[in-house]
Amino acid sequence: MRGPILYILPLLLAFIMALTSTQVSAVGFLPVRNFKRDTYSAGPQNWCVAQDSIGRVCIANRDGMLLFDGSHWHPHPLPNFTTVRSLYYDQPSGRIYAGGSEDFGYFESDPHSGLLKFTSLLPAFGNTRPTFSEVWNIFISDSKIWFQTDFKLFRYDPKENKINSFPTAGRISRSALIGRHILVALEDGRLTEFRNNRFEPMPGCESLKGKKIMAILPYSPMPGTLLLPTSTDGLFIHDGQRAYQLDSELNPFLKENQVFCACCCDNDYVFGTVTHGAVVKNFLTGSISYINKESGMQNNTVLSASFDRNHNIWLCLDNGIDYAIYNSAISNLISPSSDVGAGYVSCRYKDKVLFGTNQGLYSSSYPFQVSPHPIPLTRELTGQIWSIEELGGWLFVSGDAGVFAGRGNGFAKVEGPGGTLRVIAIDEHPDMVLASTYDQFHLLRLSDGSWKDLGPIKGYNDIGGKFVRDRNGYIWLSHWRKGIYRLHLDIPNMRFDEVKLFNNTNGLPASHNNSVSLQSGRVLISTTAGIYTYDYKTETIVPDRSLREIFSPGMAGTLTLLPNGDMAKSLIAGLEIARRSTDGRYSPDLTRISLPSDKLIPGYEHLCALSRNEIILSTQDGFWCVNPDYNGRRSSLPTPFVNAVFANRDSMVYCARPDGRLKEMINLRYELNSLRFELAAPQFQSPDGVEFSSMLDNYDDEWSPFATEASREYTHLDEGSYTLRLRTRNPQTGKITEAAFPFRILPPWYRSGWAKSLYVLLTLGILALLGLWIRSSIMKTQERMKNKKEEEMERLRKKAEREALVKDVEIANLKSEQLQQDVRHKSHELSSTTMNLIRKNEILQEISDKIARLQASSDIGSSPSLQKQLKSIQSDISDNISHDDDWKSFTQNFDVVYENFNRRLIERHPNLSPADKRLCCYLKMGLSSKEIAPLISISTKSVEMARYRLRKKLELPTETGLAEYLSSL
Repeated sequence: MRGPILYILPLLLAFIMALTSTQVSAVGFLPVRNFKRDTYSAGPQNWCVAQDSIGRVCIANRDGMLLFDGSHWHPHPLPNFTTVRSLYYDQPSGRIYAGGSEDFGYFESDPHSGLLKFTSLLPAFGNTRPTFSEVWNIFISDSKIWFQTDFKLFRYDPKENKINSFPTAGRISRSALIGRHILVALEDGRLTEFRNNRFEPMPGCESLKGKKIMAILPYSPMPGTLLLPTSTDGLFIHDGQRAYQLDSELNPFLKENQVFCACCCDNDYVFGTVTHGAVVKNFLTGSISYINKESGMQNNTVLSASFDRNHNIWLCLDNGIDYAIYNSAISNLISPSSDVGAGYVSCRYKDKVLFGTNQGLYSSSYPFQVSPHPIPLTRELTGQIWSIEELGGWLFVSGDAGVFAGRGNGFAKVEGPGGTLRVIAIDEHPDMVLASTYDQFHLLRLSDGSWKDLGPIKGYNDIGGKFVRDRNGYIWLSHWRKGIYRLHLDIPNMRFDEVKLFNNTNGLPASHNNSVSLQSGRVLISTTAGIYTYDYKTETIVPDRSLREIFSPGMAGTLTLLPNGDMAKSLIAGLEIARRSTDGRYSPDLTRISLPSDKLIPGYEHLCALSRNEIILSTQDGFWCVNPDYNGRRSSLPTPFVNAVFANRDSMVYCARPDGRLKEMINLRYELNSLRFELAAPQFQSPDGVEFSSMLDNYDDEWSPFATEASREYTHLDEGSYTLRLRTRNPQTGKITEAAFPFRILPPWYRSGWAKSLYVLLTLGILALLGLWIRSSIMKTQERMKNKKEEEMERLRKKAEREALVKDVEIANLKSEQLQQDVRHKSHELSSTTMNLIRKNEILQEISDKIARLQASSDIGSSPSLQKQLKSIQSDISDNISHDDDWKSFTQNFDVVYENFNRRLIERHPNLSPADKRLCCYLKMGLSSKEIAPLISISTKSVEMARYRLRKKLELPTETGLAEYLSSL
């Protein structure tokens, strides 16, 4: 019984799914973002995609592995510079395993800088290294890494660092890990499972013989079964017992265009082809979406496809990389490669949809058919189209060439009005419409089956923008700069009899960027401060209570009432849809649909509701189809991080780890203090999908303005610890996330810790040397001071001696002066004594002579007694002259005056007699012979004779005078 049940079960499940699901295939194509070769600067061919823990994608490229963070691409070539064919990110280890040509291994982050380094696993083979060409697939089972080549599977055990080789029976077309089962498909159609270290064939694979299996996927509608896309034979199912072809509408497309790859995520499956891009099918809902060159891809050859964590699709192409936005409520209704131009307005009319662009008016049948090709378009008119209005069964098309009217079988130009912006109905006059041209209003009337221009309306000519007409006949016109005009039309007189301007002085929060619309008979004004309305009772503009608190303030937009009663507000950043409940109120929980802001035309956002889940939105590239009921996976704004740090412009010093962990603070050398930080918050839908703001603690005073620029530069940072604080903002939702990146600029080597330690040691050494030097200097100083003191003492002593000597000299001088005075006195006394002596001797001689004369006289000679007395007196006189007692005193005084002359004279001439010495003294004194004669009681002649004899004794030469010699002695 088991066999038949297994056969019936798949058919039963498929039947149930067909009953419970509805075909809601997405109309149009998925939006695609292109990454051209000159963008990522690597080889053209790309083979595989992996995504790490922080959201970056790794692309297997011809020139190596490419790492993309949403803003910057970084290449990581293999050591042998060969093509990378396969990648696998292992979250527990943080490794990115890569397979290339004749090499495989893993990229791993440096524990400090985070820079990726490739480690080859070829050494794990030991001495028996096998040859192989390419590594096409990598997966992990039971903590062991498997590498698939053309003819073998290699199993690497990280714990034992050992590789085992398992050859297959033929060339491998695909391999996969499904649950815990390792499955390998061979090119001849055989499907095998690796069990007990060998490849065993799967049962019931006869229908696959000769068919090349291009992928092995789990088939979600039937748990436990496999989906096997083949190259040119469509889709097959293997239920564990047998393989059979899946009855699918995709088979003709896949067979015709040659499947090359496939992937899945939950119920969504992507099939990449060689000749016509890719197709996405949800096997639960039955929806189908096509992606190809006509929808915006760079080329139609898809080498690999992969879902990312936001459920969008990476497509590796034969030349380039594309990113298909699958998890979105929007799709491209018209091919971006078409020449229809920028979309401005669309309108459903009967079984057609009309599209107005800057190139003309186009039409297409409705409902649209899901197809690999764009919807067919027919050109109806040429030139710039501004609006399309269905009024009373007529279709009015306003454009640069004027107004055109028709009923579906062509359009006729209304003669008269020039370039026209819009036409509206006049309810009380069904045969009339009001048209606004570039400079004034015109009134048109239906006459004899065609519309005629009644001429311009006077009273107002400041046309400014969109306008509506309320139930009271007032025309409300939004002027982009002045505010909102209210006009009242006097039809009979063809003039505006009332013109009133509402601006920031009478009700509006601002005079610019306001949009007016008419919803359920009410005038609604969308402003930057929210939704306002006109109060007919008070005739003032007031905030609308029901909508003002629902729609987000801050940006004006166009309000559109959808067929189901919901209210949509179209903004440059996306759509906001307020759901209407059964009681007529709007729910405060808005449905927000983000749109790439670079695709919308500011001021010309236009919505056309075709059905509940089909809204046409005008864009720069044509038209999008928006499904407001889309309930896909929620895409969260990624947390910002620093992806890379470059020092001195081009030297990468840090790269974020794949696991996102920052194990320790980044330390950078001081010479690397000029830094460029590459910021990242991986989102890939549009280049401006994330805005960045930053602030560097201890450097910046405030946060930088939000901008799409994803890098920051700081130059010449001082050493110290810093924290770069990051913010990212979703420009559509305004949601902000924050993160921080700490790092440290190390001091220069001369201010580093070891340098400071060295400085301390050097300082201590210098202090020690300084201490020794100071001690030595002190000792030398003390010695110098001692010597100086001694020298000073010696100087003072000498000075004292000199002063004493001076004093002595002074004293001596004084004494000399005194002596001279004494000598002069003594000389005076000696002279006086000598003169006295001479005088005395002269007197005595005179007396003696007189006595002698008396004795000779007769008077005295006759008296003997008297004669005797006279002789006695004369004898006394003679003795007094010869033996004068004053000579001793004279000699003493003489030696005092003449410095011991007599001693020197005796020392030199010891043979002199006393008379000679006396004569020498007299001659020393300078006495003449005449003066000497009385002193020695001889005659002058006798003195001359005595002088002659004295010369002989002194042995003086003839030329030497006696007085001169004695003067020098």
